[in-house]
Amino acid sequence: MTSSDLTYGDSLLWREKVPRLAFGNHCVLHLLLAVSALHFAREKPDEWARFEELAENHYTVGLRQVMEILPRQNRDDAGALYIATTLVCAYGFAKTPGPAHLLIVSDGEEVAWFELLKGVRIVVTTMGWDAIFAGVLGPHPSAEADDKQLPSTTETRTRVVEWEKALQRISELVSDSEDGDKQVYRKRIDQLSSTFRSTFGTAANPKYNVHGRMEVVIGYVYSIKDDFVLCLKNKKPLALLILAYLVVLIKTLEWMWYMRGWANHILHGVALILGPQFREYLRWPTEEIARLHEDANKTQVATTAVPNGLRDGS
Repeated sequence: MTSSDLTYGDSLLWREKVPRLAFGNHCVLHLLLAVSALHFAREKPDEWARFEELAENHYTVGLRQVMEILPRQNRDDAGALYIATTLVCAYGFAKTPGPAHLLIVSDGEEVAWFELLKGVRIVVTTMGWDAIFAGVLGPHPSAEADDKQLPSTTETRTRVVEWEKALQRISELVSDSEDGDKQVYRKRIDQLSSTFRSTFGTAANPKYNVHGRMEVVIGYVYSIKDDFVLCLKNKKPLALLILAYLVVLIKTLEWMWYMRGWANHILHGVALILGPQFREYLRWPTEEIARLHEDANKTQVATTAVPNGLRDGS
């Protein structure tokens, strides 16, 4: 598994800095090995069981060690906690999800990586990014460096991703409802609109080269508060609809091996819970992830057809 298998941007961080961090922080080392083992399991399906068992063993040890250092709120541990959380997220996505797994809740309970994410949110708030990107992880990767190392993009050509009208329908549904958690949903829709805008632009100023950025999408998940999680646990229809629209953004992350299939899985799970009553509201995310899948396939074919030298601009 290479640095690009985890995330783009500042590949030096994953290629050199994180391995150095791992040898001084065994929780990071175990979690790196856990994610790597799951990657091997996908690459070598005949040895799936062996690699999955190996992954589970490393993950169990790594997660236990993370939970031991999390309560200390030690500035020296900030970098290790941040990287460990990234790896726990990757591991959670790389595992084959159960039928009731809806990204941050499964069978009415929060998933492990989301619980850990909340703990690290406190670390970031308390100590700041400077503490995280101190020591071997420093300096903080720049936005310019990220842009230079973007993955192959989903080229939507002249097609505009028309998310504004779709989200407006959900917003109107919330306004017309008698649900006591209206304000919770409004906050989530406002934040989701901002995330869509960052990814796809707007109808007036659209983005045609769609970059699925992990930090943008997970940043949205990172901002989810307990009140909305409780609505998901209770399978409230409006909360589930908002989650269903998030899958369009998740679909843009499928250039990463461990994100493939998640958009369809979540949408299918939501549809089963909501039933035919909300089928019309699920039409847009269903059709949009199909269009994005087709866009990605066209881009892949076009990229494959271009000689390497021309692709690199030489």
